[in-house]
Order: sequence, then structure tokens, then C-alpha cells
Amino acid sequence: MSDNDQNNNPVAENTEIEVNMYVYTNNAPDAPAESLLRLFYEGTMTNSIGAMRAKNTKTGEQELLLVGIYFKEDGSSDTFPLARVLSADDALTYVSPDGKGGWFEPMIEVPEQTQ
Repeated sequence: MSDNDQNNNPVAENTEIEVNMYVYTNNAPDAPAESLLRLFYEGTMTNSIGAMRAKNTKTGEQELLLVGIYFKEDGSSDTFPLARVLSADDALTYVSPDGKGGWFEPMIEVPEQTQ
């Protein structure tokens, strides 16, 4: 149900969106990871995150970045790097925490448990 303003235009309910913070770590609570994730969520909701093909000054190669966008009063904007998007090869160098101080090893089969 929605209300109407003084010109009889529908006005949507003002509802706040609740964010579920999914942080996978062996060191819970992990405030730095939660802060970074909240930054991404807030940037998404305020349209202040973008993508950029930036030149890496050390390698000379172009890399895909997620960037924060700061909008100035004159209508122009500045950007600042937030994260580098990993290539498929880069992604293979990471394993997930098991939440108990160890790491999941994707190449090791885990035996099935019987009931």
C-alpha cells in the first residue's frame, strides 16, 4: 500500500534495506572484511561504484578494477581503486577458510560420511 502526496502522486513506503553480511573467515568477527563489504553494499545503493580498465604502471598491462566514485559539486567526478578483478589464473591461487582455522583444499576429495 502506498500513500499519495499533495498532488495525488503515489509515494512509495520508506523502507530500509537490511544487508546480510556474508564474511567467510577463520577469524570471526572480522571487522576489516565487514567494513569493506559494507562499503561495497553502500556504494552499490548510492551508485558510487564503477568499473575501470586501468593501466598497471608496474607491468604496463591493463587491468579491470572496481572503483569508488566521488562526485564533485561541479558535476565532475574522481575515482579511486577499490579492488582488482582476478583473472581465472589468479583465482586458482586462493582457497577458502573452513571457519576452524584451516583451509578447504579443492583438489583433495573429502570422504562421504555414512549415517
